[in-house]
Amino acid sequence: MRYTGHVSRRQTLRLTAGTATTALVAGCLGGSETSGEDERADGDSSGDGDEDPAGEPDADGPTGGPDDGDENETERTNATEADEERDTPTGGEAWTGVEEIVLSATTAGWTGIEPKRIEGETNPALVLAPGREYVLTWKNADGQPHNVEIWDDNGEVVDDYETELMATEGATQSLEIEADERMAEYVCEIHADWGQCGRIEIERP
Repeated sequence: MRYTGHVSRRQTLRLTAGTATTALVAGCLGGSETSGEDERADGDSSGDGDEDPAGEPDADGPTGGPDDGDENETERTNATEADEERDTPTGGEAWTGVEEIVLSATTAGWTGIEPKRIEGETNPALVLAPGREYVLTWKNADGQPHNVEIWDDNGEVVDDYETELMATEGATQSLEIEADERMAEYVCEIHADWGQCGRIEIERP
């Protein structure tokens, strides 16, 4: 049986999820930087005697050569660049020639299989070119009922792009779509509020 009453549930979900995400981001960004500034301020004004009157560090002061800071900075920069490359969806070569997108489905979310750009990612962003046709294929990985639907920004299905619920573990479904700027996300109708949803990004010319 198809899930019913999903319009109001979707609208409620989107409002709730947006509030929770904003609070989480604000909390993460606010805590660490304030703590670091306070510690630096305390260290600058404490006058703990790490330097003698001539300005030389005492025997108990910090050790390490002048190159240690540069080495650590390089490691942080490399790590940041790697995170950005992994987390930031891009068009270009990574999506050129892609005709089929393959995902696996569990109640915890979608996992990318193909193309290589999304392999192993949870709820990967799909970067689509407007007007191009794609096949969105997914595999049931846990034997729970799932389907796939393409939603717009209002949580409504775009152009009837949706499949029936399927609960057979190991079975697959495919949905042929033509990329459209109204497309905002792909979801499992009954597990969207569990986090089984990912965004769709339409490349602008």
